Amino acid sequence: MVDVKARLGERKLDSENVVTLKQFTLGAPTNSPEATKLPVRLGVALLKDTDGNIVIDLPVKGSLDDPEFRIGRVVMRVIVNLLVKAATSPFSLLGAAFGGGGDELAYQDFSPGALIPQEAELKKIETLRKALKGRPALNLDITGSYDAEADLAAVRDQILDKQVKYRRWEELRAKKVDTPPPAEVTVTPEDEARIIGLFIAERYPAGTPTVAADGSVAPPPPPSMAPVPQPPAPEKSEGMVVRRSHRGTIRFVPSEKAEEKPEVPVVVAPEAGKAGATPEGTPALSLDEARRALAAGIPVNEDDLRQLAADRAQRVRDALLEGGEIEAERLFITPPAPEGKGAKVFLQLR
Repeated sequence: MVDVKARLGERKLDSENVVTLKQFTLGAPTNSPEATKLPVRLGVALLKDTDGNIVIDLPVKGSLDDPEFRIGRVVMRVIVNLLVKAATSPFSLLGAAFGGGGDELAYQDFSPGALIPQEAELKKIETLRKALKGRPALNLDITGSYDAEADLAAVRDQILDKQVKYRRWEELRAKKVDTPPPAEVTVTPEDEARIIGLFIAERYPAGTPTVAADGSVAPPPPPSMAPVPQPPAPEKSEGMVVRRSHRGTIRFVPSEKAEEKPEVPVVVAPEAGKAGATPEGTPALSLDEARRALAAGIPVNEDDLRQLAADRAQRVRDALLEGGEIEAERLFITPPAPEGKGAKVFLQLR
């Protein structure tokens, strides 16, 4: 069906044509050299509305005296341009029809370590939901991804936060049995600094580690060699100690009582980036340094990051399915991007 509004003056044609194709279907693929290589099926899916119709606006302008002017050629050019657009910028084609947006509709951005898209991305999901509802012939592939550095650091921080919260929960539960579960426990900055200090002392019993700006921790000192076994010493009276001379003789000398050094606790300042000090005046770790030192030892591998990417893809799929207006079988989760292409979820129409 064609709806035409034409104006003709001085042998110049200016027409507005709205072509409606009903029950438009494609035949079987052919190997003919004249067959187009453009993604015709995707183009048709992008154009078919909920009634199965394709509505194309075909403005035609030109001079009837121009030997190159042919209405059929103009119509074909418009159709080819639509197919090219479907191949190169399918999301721009959708955005133009459903509330705006361009190629940026093809991905969702996430903050490091996050499972939910950034706030600015939610409008894109809403646009895609409308587009998929209005174009029932379209399917969507959803591929999660991760940032190897930023996501790794964020996931370690999240695990450390859970460990701090659990330690505080243990302390509270020792005093009150009906303490709420760890997820509901509030950790004050002072409690966090104290518990982080305890973790540092437990993980680095040889002393406070040195933490570089990149979070790397200086290796611990090499273990001391075991002392050489000595023959048993003869009995000595109280207040005397045994000393052996270079000739092998043994003599007793008055003992000098060694001063017992008090154990120096690890001090962590509650304010991030502000260094504290031990009772002896030696610099202690700032909270940031202590957290980096602890996070560096938390095991997170590539499989964990790939799972994060897969969970992101699932969250985007769930968001698109909200409201029940789109069939679940139209949305496919594909394996995560093999080498991590950023904290994103990528979408592909088909």
